[in-house]
Amino acid sequence: MTGPPPARPGTSGDDGDDADVIAQSLDEPELFAGLYDRHAPDIHRYAARRLGEGAADDITAETFLIAFRTRARYDTAHRLAQKP
Repeated sequence: MTGPPPARPGTSGDDGDDADVIAQSLDEPELFAGLYDRHAPDIHRYAARRLGEGAADDITAETFLIAFRTRARYDTAHRLAQKP
């Protein structure tokens, strides 16, 4: 793989801010894909610049795997999951 896949129809993540999507994904896990679609390209680009394309694929995947597994602990007072 050489970067995150394009957004899937119906999972663009445009419906609500990150906190809303995370909270809703606790009952409907497939909604978490919207966060991937919204943030994976930026994470992948950053990792690719720092570590190379091959490592960026792994880092991006691992980042979202951890985020998905720990989403119940996310503080929804933070409306955006990314740091400024």
